[in-house]
Amino acid sequence: SSKDNYLGRLVGSDQAARADGVATQIQEGLTVASQDAVTKARHAAAATQDVATKAVGTHVAWDELLLRVQEGATMFEHELKGKLNSQVELALAKHDSDRVNFLLDSAIAASIVDKANPSIRQAADAMAEKQLQEAVAVGELKRLKGALVAAKRLNAIHVPSFAQAVERYREVRKLPQGWDLQHMVLNREGNKMVSKLEVSSSEGKEVFQKLLDLTHRKVYTRDRRGNAVPDRLELVRVTAVTNDDLWADYMVRRETLRRELEADPGDFEEYQVDTAIGSEGCGADGEGAQLQEIVADLATDFGEPLLTCVNEVFLFHGTNAFAADRITTGDFKINLAGSNAGTLYGRGIYLAENASKSDEYTKPLPSGERHILVCRALLGRVYYTDEKNCDPRTCEHACLRGRFNSVLGDRKKCRGTFREFIIFDEEQVYANYILSYRRVSAPPAAAAAS
Repeated sequence: SSKDNYLGRLVGSDQAARADGVATQIQEGLTVASQDAVTKARHAAAATQDVATKAVGTHVAWDELLLRVQEGATMFEHELKGKLNSQVELALAKHDSDRVNFLLDSAIAASIVDKANPSIRQAADAMAEKQLQEAVAVGELKRLKGALVAAKRLNAIHVPSFAQAVERYREVRKLPQGWDLQHMVLNREGNKMVSKLEVSSSEGKEVFQKLLDLTHRKVYTRDRRGNAVPDRLELVRVTAVTNDDLWADYMVRRETLRRELEADPGDFEEYQVDTAIGSEGCGADGEGAQLQEIVADLATDFGEPLLTCVNEVFLFHGTNAFAADRITTGDFKINLAGSNAGTLYGRGIYLAENASKSDEYTKPLPSGERHILVCRALLGRVYYTDEKNCDPRTCEHACLRGRFNSVLGDRKKCRGTFREFIIFDEEQVYANYILSYRRVSAPPAAAAAS
C-alpha cells in the first residue's frame, strides 16, 4: 500500500542516515580508528536500506525489519565504544590530556559515558575532578560554574570535589544555605541554574492558604469584565523558585538601594502592606499579627529577612501558567507590561497586596487552575498618588528620571477598590513562589439563603 511504501522509505532512509552518521563519527572523531570499522558501517548502512526496500516490495513483517535495524545500530554502538575505550586507554597511558579531552567529547556526543566503559569512565572522573579542584582553588564564579556543568555532562557528579565545588559556588555567589544547589546544577534550564520544587508539607501549604485568605477582599473592579468576585481562592499547589542569576541581580539591587537611601533618606516613608498584616476585615482577631510573623519566617527561611529600610515586601502578580514559568526562569519583561493589567500608572510591573486583585489578571487552564506569583519587591522611595486620573508618564518619569523607585497608586482611597504597586526595574522584583489555585464561589441558592 502507499502507507507501507511511505513507512518503508522513512524507516530505511532514517536508519541508513543513522548508520552513515555513526560511520562518519568514527572516521572523523577517531583518526586512528581502523578503516575496516568504517567500511563495515558503510556496508551495514547499505544493507539496512536494502532490507527496507525489499520490505516495501514483499510486505516482510515490520517486526523483522525493525529487529534488523536494531541489531545494526547495536553493532555500531559496540564498535564505537570499543574504539573509544582503546584510544582513551592509550591517551591515559601517555598522559595526553588534550587527546583525552578530545575523546571524551566524542564519548559525550555518542552518549556513552557510562560505567560499562571503564576507561572512558576513569578518564571522565579524572578530568572532572581535576577541573573541580582547580575551580575551587581559584574561587572564580565563572570557572566554578563551568566545572560544575562539565562534571554534569561527564556524568561525574559522584567525584569527591563536586560537593566541595557546590558549596564554594554558593559561598562566592552568596546564595542562601537552604537552596538545593546540586539540584539546580543537575536540572538547568538552558544556560540558567534554576530549580522549581513543589512545597510538599501540609504546614507549608497552610501558610500560603492563609496568605490568600487574609489578603482576600471581595471588591469588584472593571478589570473583572463582568465576572463575579470569587468567595475564596483555594490553593492547589505551591512551587518554590530558586533562580541563581535572578536572585543575584535582585540582591545586588537591594544592597545598592540600601546604600542610596542610607546616604539620602529624604522622601522615604515606610509602607505597610496587606501581605504582612492582613486586610481589614479578613480573618479572626489576631490573625493579622500572626500573618506578619509567618511572612517574616517565610522570607528568612527562603534566603534573607525582609529589609524594611528599603521597603522590601511580598506582593502578588497574577498571570497565566506559561508566563509564570517564563518569568520565574527569565525574569519580568517591562516591554510586555500592561498586556494584562493595563498601563494606568505607566509601563511597569504591576503588583498587588491583595490576592483577589491579582486574581483579576489570571487565565485558567482547562482544569480550572490559575496562577499567581508571590514576589519579593523592593519599593524603596515610593511615589504616592491618589489621583483618579493620574498621568502615566508622570509616574514613569518620577522613577526613571527622578528620585523614586516605585509608584503606589491608591485606588482604595480614591475609588474604594485596591492599592496597586508599580515597579519599572526588573531587578527590583524576584518571583519567589508560584501559587496554583482555583476560584471558589458559593452556589447561587446557598448565597441567597445566607
